[in-house]
Amino acid sequence: MTNSTVLLVSLLGMFAYGLWAVLATIATRAMTPELTVVLSYGTATVIVLAYVLATGSPALDREGLLYALGSGAFLSVGAMSYYYGLKFGDAAIASTITGLFFVVAALVGILFLGDTIDATDAAGFAFAVCAVVLIAW
Repeated sequence: MTNSTVLLVSLLGMFAYGLWAVLATIATRAMTPELTVVLSYGTATVIVLAYVLATGSPALDREGLLYALGSGAFLSVGAMSYYYGLKFGDAAIASTITGLFFVVAALVGILFLGDTIDATDAAGFAFAVCAVVLIAW
């Protein structure tokens, strides 16, 4: 994948996640967070499954399958926490704090997967945390 392709799909993801957060906020004002998660993720599952079937079935790998299932378990906790944050709080704060998941992922990657970061990356993480503190204040 070229850098321009990565940039394009990343920007698409950014806007899609932004609209997802807005629609999820509105939905949790009318329904319970649990039902909102089921409907939202159920819709996403159907769409992604249709994409996978249309583009060819990927091979399953035992180790990959176990990690994917574990990922789904943590995703369910994260999703429920996020949707409850939307239901009972300010969407800007819930989205910003939850959106810092990348800092957790980076730290786990550094501590357990051998990932490395440079000083610029570390500064970026620090600024992201500072931004959340300022927004949540």
